[in-house]
This record gives sequence, C-alpha cells and structure tokens, in this order.
Amino acid sequence: MTQVSLRHIHKQYAASLTPAVNRLSLDIPSGKITALLGASGSGKTTLLKIIAGLLPVIDGDVLFDGRSVLSIPTEQRGAVMVFQNHLLFPHMTIEQNIGFGLKMRGVNAALIRERVAEMLALIQLPDVNKRRPHQLSGGQQQRVALARALIIEPRVLLLDEPLSNLDAHLRDEMRDLIRQVQQTFGITTIIVTHDQQDAVVLADVIALMRDGEVQQFDSPDALFNRPINEQVARFFGSVNFLTCTSDGHVARTEVGPFEISSQMPSQRALLTIRPEHIRIVQASSNTLQGVIEVQQFMGTYYRILVRVPESSVKIIAHTTTLPNQMAERVTLHFPPEHLWIIPQD
Repeated sequence: MTQVSLRHIHKQYAASLTPAVNRLSLDIPSGKITALLGASGSGKTTLLKIIAGLLPVIDGDVLFDGRSVLSIPTEQRGAVMVFQNHLLFPHMTIEQNIGFGLKMRGVNAALIRERVAEMLALIQLPDVNKRRPHQLSGGQQQRVALARALIIEPRVLLLDEPLSNLDAHLRDEMRDLIRQVQQTFGITTIIVTHDQQDAVVLADVIALMRDGEVQQFDSPDALFNRPINEQVARFFGSVNFLTCTSDGHVARTEVGPFEISSQMPSQRALLTIRPEHIRIVQASSNTLQGVIEVQQFMGTYYRILVRVPESSVKIIAHTTTLPNQMAERVTLHFPPEHLWIIPQD
C-alpha cells in the first residue's frame, strides 16, 4: 500500500494562457480508490500523467510514502497507467500481452504462464489466452489491459477513463471487477473520470476538479449532501437554490423561512436541497406551495417542475409516482435534515 502526496503541483502547456494544474496539493490515501472527477479540461488526466511520470512539472513534487519520485524514471516509479484506449499489442496473443511486463523483467517462461493464468482467472476470462486483441470485445480488452497492469504488482494503479467506451451493462460489470481487484490487492488506485456515477460507485474518496484546482476532496456522500460551494452542488445534481440569510437553525428566503438541522452563522448564503429529497405531501412545517408546470417521466422517476406563485422561483422535485395533474396546486415539504447552507463571499 502506498500513499501518494502531491505538493503544489503546477503545470502549464506552452500554448495555453492558463495552467492545466494550478498549485495543487492533495494527499491520496493508501490502499483506497480515489477518483479525480471533473469536466473536460479540468486537469485530471494531466495530473494522472504527472503521477505516472509521463509529464514533467513546472513546480511542485510527487511523493510516494513521503519520498519524492520526480527523479525516478517512469518505468521504475511503480505507478502503472491503464489508458482509455487499452493500447494492447495487436500482433501478440492475450497471454503474451498480459505477460509482457514480466518478460521485460527477465522472469522465466513457466512462471509467466502461471501468473498469466492467475490474472485471466481474476478478470474472469480464463479461456482467451491464445486469442488476439481484435477477437475480443471492448469490455474484454479493457479487462486484459487491467490484468497486464496488475501482473507486475505496481505500487499505484492509475486508470484513465476506464469505463467511457463501454455500454451500460458492461460498465456495471467493469465497476464490479475494479472494486474486486482493488480489494483483492489492496492497491492504491487513482481513477480519472468525467462521469459522476462512475466516481460515486467506485471511489472511496473523490477530488472534484475545476480549472486545474480541487474544489472539494471528500467522500461521495459529502459531495452529494454537503457541498462546499455552488459549483460542487451543481456538478452533483443540485438544481434548487434559494438565496437566504442563515440565522441559527433558520434559513430566511424570499419565499419564506425554512428550518435547517445544521446551525450556520448569520450570513448571506444559498439554501439548497436535492430534488429527490423533496416530498409532495401535506405537512405542517417547512413547506412551500406551488403549481405544477412540467412533468417528465425519466424512466425510474418523474421530474416535476413547480412554479411558486407570485415569484420567479422554480423548484424541481423527483418522485417515483405521478403525483398530480398539470397546473394543479401542490405542497412541497423540505425535510430539515436534507437542507444545506452554502456560504457565499
């Protein structure tokens, strides 16, 4: 198990006016899965390549268990990267692809065959050893690329968008496999993804990146339910925001006061609640009345847009049953434990 520490990492490409990674510091926990999550251009893949030793930095340091690895060549660093497009050798069999790293290290052929068989069993493809990459599906090729990385027993496993080219059902299978492999080896794993669901399902902790900086580094639950700013809240699906003044356990908004479970200092802020936490029921407190303006069936739930009368405020709620008719007046209940205050400067 290896802890990866990043200290004031700065990287800027010559053609860019802004840094790809901006003075970033982060401590990645040992033996866990950490996701670098963000939109395209947020700096997450650049950061992954810096950890792997594939890109130099302008400033800063990368440490494995407290020791700098910047001067250590990529092939000796102990960090193995699995790329989005697999990069398997097309002229080699699957067995040769997986065993390539051991062959380069001078391991004898019998031991390589034994270790390859173990890897094929681990990725649940025991009978493909004599095939070539073009004879496998995209999901199978991704599994082989993972096995090729693991067979050399790296200190750190780096996965660059490993699920982006897979169909929905294959994504689920690959998520399960990555979790199984990580738990089997206890290897420090860093995964880059732009997909919120992949990060939440796979990772123990998530670093949400934006413009080369980490917005919030926390558990998936905290990022969903306790975002530190509006950008984090919006990225994780919050769409309801009311300007408010927080006063102890009461948030005062333009549409009325709401009780909140967490006490916050008196200041101007945003009150937010996730759509799935709003209840369309009759309740005596923490309610807001409005008129249904839009109802959309989303497959596993309904998306309801409610306009608050005499105000420009619109609230979006999710429900598993079709509650009412268009233009009908409804009462929305905002459970205090699901209301969250985001301080504003």
